[in-house]
Amino acid sequence: MTETLLNRLRLAEWQVKSKLGIKFKDTTVDKFELIKEWDFTQIDFPTLEKDFRFTPPWGDMVNKDQNCKFTKDNVKITSEGLHFITTKVNDEKVPYRVGGITTKKETDLPPFGRIEAEVFIPQFKGQWPAFWTIDPVGTMPEFDVFEYFWPSYKDTASFEGNLHWGTSYSSKNYKYDLPGTYPLSLLNKPMKIVGEFYPNESIYYINNFPFWKSGKGYSPNKKVVLLGGGTYYNGGPEGKGPWESMVVSNLKFYKLRDND
Repeated sequence: MTETLLNRLRLAEWQVKSKLGIKFKDTTVDKFELIKEWDFTQIDFPTLEKDFRFTPPWGDMVNKDQNCKFTKDNVKITSEGLHFITTKVNDEKVPYRVGGITTKKETDLPPFGRIEAEVFIPQFKGQWPAFWTIDPVGTMPEFDVFEYFWPSYKDTASFEGNLHWGTSYSSKNYKYDLPGTYPLSLLNKPMKIVGEFYPNESIYYINNFPFWKSGKGYSPNKKVVLLGGGTYYNGGPEGKGPWESMVVSNLKFYKLRDND
């Protein structure tokens, strides 16, 4: 049975069990050792700044097609956690400013490890928050544990996880896998989002349910972790703003135990 079919069956299983009110237990966390934890409801800004930068490793834009730039000014801390704010500025080419965090070298995720976060995503047109990792050596593989994007010209949003792998984004060897679209009904409350990376497979979880598994794209290098807001490249939020793109209450990093 193909990975794609198996992942579709997992999604169908989640839909049936969730309608029956079945809760899912975290059955794999014991395979990992907790190495770093951030409680964003209690953290101060100097501690956050010590462990994270506020732009991607290559600059303040995700790529040249984006209509937003990342800035520290759009990262806020309250008793609810870390807030990534989107604002609009008088800049015709790049009109939006967004908040996000990226691990520094000392806090990158081990090559075979687990990332876990509790996030809340407000739903409005034009935004594109995400929780993802990249390889610090060659950028790919890129693991997008989730991306939520709602183009301004569409009536519906998408909430999904995916994987990019190969030698580069422009190479003939470049590959892309969209394992499935998560139910938008999950966005009504905070969610526990998990990505697990083993030597021979990777797994995404939402609220402890394994939505997706893949044997592709793993890397023996450490992983840069990125978490934050964003705007859809072909049109951001409508109006004057500001907008709250995402709220994150905690973030945890684990390493795979030596006996696994």
